[in-house]
Amino acid sequence: MIGKDGGDLDAAANGLRLVLERTASSTTRSEVQLQLAMLQRQRETPEALAESAALLQSVVQEHGVADDLGMRATYQLVWTASQQRDLTSALAHAERYASAPNAKPNQRAEGRWAAAVVMQQLGSPEQARAAFDGWLQQFGADPELQKLVLDVQTRRAKL
Repeated sequence: MIGKDGGDLDAAANGLRLVLERTASSTTRSEVQLQLAMLQRQRETPEALAESAALLQSVVQEHGVADDLGMRATYQLVWTASQQRDLTSALAHAERYASAPNAKPNQRAEGRWAAAVVMQQLGSPEQARAAFDGWLQQFGADPELQKLVLDVQTRRAKL
């Protein structure tokens, strides 16, 4: 909590590392790794982003995408890879997240949205437009996804 909203990232990271050192439970370790990875991503330095990616990969390797923790880590890998400007990997993570056999409907929507956002970052307006249009066709009527619908419509209009 210390690291949120402009808090002391160093203190938060040190606290999470201390918890990692003292935690034996695989699930708890993975939860802490996930939190530390997201915190490190806030730093935006190459070293911090590399640590974020390594922590998230570790969780995915340990739990796989069939597990909730592995799914959450896979989704976070989209944004870490994107910040690293490794857009090919970011797209692959988004597609893996969206197409996981155990993905819930909202996760499929989030994954397809993330893939479209990455396509937009790749600088291909035609592909991004097609991805956003496909997303709207598939998910646009879902009342639970209205925030994403607005985001997709806004991004689509700017292409």
